[in-house]
Amino acid sequence: MIQSIDSGNPNIDQIALTFDDGPHSEHTLNLLAVLNQHGVKATFFLLGENINGHESIVKQIVQEGHLIANHSKSHPDLLKCDDHTVLEQLTYTNTVIENITGKAPAYFRPPYGETDDRVNNLAGSLGLTPIMWSLDTNDWKGLGVDAIEKELMKATPGSIILCHDGVPASNQTIEAVNIAIPKLQQQGLNFVTLSELLVGGGQTEYPSADSPINIPHSSIPPIAQPVPGQKYAVQPEDDLSKIAEKSYGDGNEQSWRKIYEANINIIGSDPSIIKIGMVLDIP
Repeated sequence: MIQSIDSGNPNIDQIALTFDDGPHSEHTLNLLAVLNQHGVKATFFLLGENINGHESIVKQIVQEGHLIANHSKSHPDLLKCDDHTVLEQLTYTNTVIENITGKAPAYFRPPYGETDDRVNNLAGSLGLTPIMWSLDTNDWKGLGVDAIEKELMKATPGSIILCHDGVPASNQTIEAVNIAIPKLQQQGLNFVTLSELLVGGGQTEYPSADSPINIPHSSIPPIAQPVPGQKYAVQPEDDLSKIAEKSYGDGNEQSWRKIYEANINIIGSDPSIIKIGMVLDIP
């Protein structure tokens, strides 16, 4: 059973700022500037549908030493989704992140914080560890800079702090973070990524822009190569013929129709239309 994680070690003076719902063309860039100014690292839980058109921001997040994680494709309540939809939501975002950064994320945060054993186990099957939080700033409500700063100042060793960089009120969050960071640092707290927090220190999840990207095999979801008897997430440039060729070594009509017929309820009436991230059964 996969358990959600909501905090780090309370005996180590480290805390993790986390930001949900980005990337955002304005807020995320402004936030990165603030974090860079203070020399701190954070974790960004990205929505897959927000990544399109903002690929350069995703690259910048990684290049500046921050950690990228999965917040689903379109922010649904996963408790209300069937297994296939949960996998599709998470696999889509894993795929687009890996295509941009060269590495699949290791963590995911369920939208609205709504999860259970079923959702956690499905995420675990994709190599994702569910992350919650121990300190919620409620910044998405737009309560003002002072109110958000007040919540940030409640951080203690091991805190995972929930903020947002992809909502209308995120400008308030950025200003509050700018004020709170030096105050928390003066209290002896160090800002680290989730990966650092959860191992009690160490390397960031992603290498610097000048370093070769090393992808541990165990961290990558089993989506890159279709295998008969397993599930496969549709990749960019895929069509049923290409998937059949990768699966069986033959992309002829008989082969791709075998896949289509096994997934007709997912694909629909037109076998020529399949979407990136769609999870197919390979018979």
